[in-house]
Formats: sequence, structure tokens, C-alpha cells
Amino acid sequence: MFGMLVHSLPSLHGALGDLDATFGSSGKVITNIGGESARASAVAVQADGKIVLVGSAENDGLVVRYTKAGALDAGFGTSGKVKVSGAGGFNCVAVQSDGKIVLAGVDGSGGSVVKLMSDGSLDTTFSGNGIATVTGIVPVALAVQSDGKIVCVGSAGLDAELRWQIGVARFQTNGALDTTFAGNGKRIMNLDDGPIGNETPESYAGGLAIQSDGKIVVGGSFSSRAAVARLTSAGSLDTSFGGNGKMNLQLGPGSSRTRSLAIQNDDRILLGGTQFNVQGINWDQDVFLMRVTSSGAADSTLGGSGYVVTALPASDPLWGGLEETLAVFALPDGSSLVAVNHMGDSSGATNPKAALIRYSASGSVISQRSTTVDGYLSGAARQNDGKVVMVGQDYSDENSSSKVLRRFAMLGG
Repeated sequence: MFGMLVHSLPSLHGALGDLDATFGSSGKVITNIGGESARASAVAVQADGKIVLVGSAENDGLVVRYTKAGALDAGFGTSGKVKVSGAGGFNCVAVQSDGKIVLAGVDGSGGSVVKLMSDGSLDTTFSGNGIATVTGIVPVALAVQSDGKIVCVGSAGLDAELRWQIGVARFQTNGALDTTFAGNGKRIMNLDDGPIGNETPESYAGGLAIQSDGKIVVGGSFSSRAAVARLTSAGSLDTSFGGNGKMNLQLGPGSSRTRSLAIQNDDRILLGGTQFNVQGINWDQDVFLMRVTSSGAADSTLGGSGYVVTALPASDPLWGGLEETLAVFALPDGSSLVAVNHMGDSSGATNPKAALIRYSASGSVISQRSTTVDGYLSGAARQNDGKVVMVGQDYSDENSSSKVLRRFAMLGG
């Protein structure tokens, strides 16, 4: 069962508001997918405002496209839906400037990258059948360079010292691995940055972006720390960033897991994620926002230490707040927006909510709003008009596989 939420931001100086009655039925659209074991993972918005959602249905990759108003797009696949056999499930999606859709996820050999035409058919100019494999890497994020090459990042298994690694791969426009990148098209690495003491050395990928100069920025986590690395366009670690191409930062006594990354106009890097806090038998999850300078240092102009941690309201003394950051967005005025799946209330992880938090350039909370939903959210994207699409699983009918769309409007000027 899937869900989608859309928040609207017509003004950068308003307060978060209500469901947008112009979208679907009173701001909500439910679409039956059919079958079992379906999930939604990520979403992207086309230049024309159409919304592309990806995930899995049974053992196939799933893609669904909606019009701006929330109707299934009849010009895409079969009644707005496409299932890609043999591609496993899709974890991420991007739309090229020519309207082609790029997806990446897991298959039997590790990872796959798939390219669709704008009508949902497989692009046979890409790897012969529209599907390219990337052995040894399971992608969780992708980006398309200005030259059309595709970069993806994900889990790459254990190294010789039994440390979890991440992998970055780049594909040419024809679907072949780009051997001008790291020699063979893939860079396998960890995100450590100096001694880790007794910490368990695990690296996790959690975001990807391409700078205007072609450098590749990878967000993630190393052990209990938020981490970020920067590669040159040739795939080597950029030593002008943090001295060795990496930096990580402990954000308090708990562990941090980066989920999303964005680059500001001035090349400062935003990381958004979840901060895990444990005090005795009590534990909760809060939202963190971190900013890194273009040279790879914590930006002290954000919160005094380069990061802020925000707890959304919760009344359960045991669970506290269970917030999971879905995406962070850099806004034109220097402020930032974080989309959150908020599960913490007096019922623990039930009665989930969608939340948006807007921060000033200095890291103070300008506004925040949680709205009750009937599902678990898993991804978000921001439209050109400021609206934020949030996708996930719908729990309103546990006997069917469906997806929900909601759109919220801003109040104030």
C-alpha cells in the first residue's frame, strides 16, 4: 500500500497550512496498485509538473505517473503505471531534461539502473534493453549530470577489514559504465575521517548531488556520525574538501543517520537526517540539519556548531518523538526546508504524521507543521512552485495495495 502527500509553499514567509482542495478529492488521491508486497520509495517532479513515483510491486520495479492535478497520467505506460520485470525494486528516481526517466534500485546481482522514455517504455538506446546492472552496489540515490551521464550511490558490502562501505558508479548515456570515472566506472570507499575509537566502522550512503563545477557530493553516515565526501569529476577524492575528501561530525551523544543532501547556491552543503537518542529505556528519534562549507568544515553559522537538532511534539514518555527525515531542500533565500515522517505520539508509532520544518539561514525554526496521515512516508521531492511531494505506504485499507496523494497549502504572506 502506497501513499503520497504534497505540501504547498506559495510563499517563503507564510505558515504551513491546509490540504489543497484543488488536488484530487479534497487534497487526496488513492490509487489501487493491485497485488501484494508493494511499496513506494521515492518521487520526482517533472518540469511540466507531472509527478513520478517509484517503488516495487511483487518482484518488479514499479513506476506511476500523475498529472499536476493528481490524476493517473493516461499517456504513461498502462493507465499511468509501468512495471519493469527483472529490475527488482526502485529506490530512487530522476527526470532528465529531455523528459526521460532514470531509476535505480536492487536486482538479483546487486543494483540496476533503468531508463524509460517519457511514455513509460524502456529506452533501448540505454544498455540495449533499457536496463544496466551495477554489480556490487545497491543504489539508494542518483543524479543526472549536465552531460547526461548518470551517477548513483549506494551500499557496497564489506571491505577486507569487515567495514561496511559505499559505492559510487557513473554510467555513460548509452548505459555502459564510464571508465573515465575511477578507472572502471566505480569508486568503492568508506566515509571515515580519522580515528574512531571503539565505534563500529560502518558507512552508509544517504544522498547525492552534483555541483555546478561537476564535482560529486555524497552524503551518508560513518558509524555514529553524519558524514559527507566529495569526489572530482574523474572519481578521485577531492583533497580540497576536508583535507582528504571527507568530513564527519558527531552530533551529540546518540548516533546520526543521514538521509538527504542538498547544495546551496554558494556551494555550501546541507545534510538532513535522523538523530537517535537513548536514555535508559527511553529513546526517540529527532530531526537534524547540518551544513558544511565548500571547503569541508562544519559551518558554525548554522546553530553555532554546524548543526541543529529539532524534536517534534510528542506525548509518549517511553517512545518520545519518532521522526525520520525524508529530504532536505535548499531554498533561494538561504533558508532550508526539511520533510519529515513523524510517528511519535501517545500511541507510539501509530497515527503517523507528515511534517515540514522550515529553518532560517542561521538554523532557527521559522515554522513547522504536522498533519495526520494514514500511512508510513518514505520519500519527498520539491516542485518548482515550492510544493513538496511526500510518498509512502497507505494504511487506510490493509487488504489492498494503494497509493495516496495529498497536497497542502500555505497560509499567510
